[in-house]
Amino acid sequence: MADTVAERGLYCILPPTATKDDVVFVLSGATVPMVFGQESRIEWDQRLLISRWSYRFIGEWRSLTVDERVKFTQAVNCLMSSPAKYKNYWPVIENRYDDFVALHVNQTEQSSVGWTNPDGTPGSFTPAHSHHAPGSTMESDDVHGSGSILPWHRYAITVYEDALVNECGWTMGVPYWNWHLDTTPAGGSWLQSPIFDPISGFGGNGAVVPKRGASPYPVTGTGGGCVATGPFANRTIRVGPFGKMVANNTRCLRRDFNPKVAENDATKKVLSRILRSKNYAEFCLRLGSLHGVGHSGIGGEVSILRGEMGDPFNSPNEPLFFLHHANLDYLWALWQEQDPKRLSDFSKQRGEEYGANTRLEMGVLAPVKLVKEVMDTQNRDQKGSLCFKYEGLSVESYSF
Repeated sequence: MADTVAERGLYCILPPTATKDDVVFVLSGATVPMVFGQESRIEWDQRLLISRWSYRFIGEWRSLTVDERVKFTQAVNCLMSSPAKYKNYWPVIENRYDDFVALHVNQTEQSSVGWTNPDGTPGSFTPAHSHHAPGSTMESDDVHGSGSILPWHRYAITVYEDALVNECGWTMGVPYWNWHLDTTPAGGSWLQSPIFDPISGFGGNGAVVPKRGASPYPVTGTGGGCVATGPFANRTIRVGPFGKMVANNTRCLRRDFNPKVAENDATKKVLSRILRSKNYAEFCLRLGSLHGVGHSGIGGEVSILRGEMGDPFNSPNEPLFFLHHANLDYLWALWQEQDPKRLSDFSKQRGEEYGANTRLEMGVLAPVKLVKEVMDTQNRDQKGSLCFKYEGLSVESYSF
């Protein structure tokens, strides 16, 4: 029997007005009373495992209690202290969290260098798919260079979420981090964001490291050194930089906060324009500027790489990676909810001959899904595999 959200297909039909109090969590095979305005009884498929995590209401980081925030970072540290499951494929990794970093590298890096088959032979791919996981045949370019970037990360976050829930005791979805709320116009402050709290957050900036050597690129970050506060201080990382998987390459987690990135790009004006996009292709293109908010805002300029989050390949070494991408996914879901037709709006881009039937590869970490299976987070047509709903600001909150 399937035991993870990533593997099972759930009948998840939640009306727009559904709240946490509306959902009754049940065990497999039960006849369930659920109240959505009126009481109804639903016969659940005996093959499905319905747990209290089946319906996940996902909120912004600030919506969690302080205790919940601490428990979330503890769950992440649990993965970091658990042994890797796929070290036989990627010998340089050591812990369960590294599995997800290696996955991202393998789906974005244009080289097969660095992984080994379980029998010890070097891994190899056809040139067209050299960046994908062992045994994969993804009908698209790498996830950063294609329209699959949003559905692939949506699915990847779900797989990561399953590990936190099933292996480390987390009982909620992966929260998203709305960095717009940490801009001055929104009444916030990047450097004072609660997400960087040393006790109930992810810790703060890296130590200040002066610019070294000649470089054509200005150092606009405010740190650049090892993270010394919070639950991930003094963490040892092994994958990278720039997607390298080589032995004896350990280093600390570095951050290089650049508040100007968020102040310039995570504005209400930019968000409003993105949410007014007419189709997926336009939405995805416009969202590109916000993709850089989390990466450069935490990791600094990618060209000089003073922070892990600035690395396009092994950025998941930074545990805030998943909350940043959850926010991009939240914005996508918010845009989708404005028009039911958008739940099936996926524009083919270069290399994607199959459109909504494009395969989303998770390598050895999870089964292959098709784009169309993750388009609707609430699985309203009962043909998908996701089952969650974002809670947060409405579209009107970003409108002028």
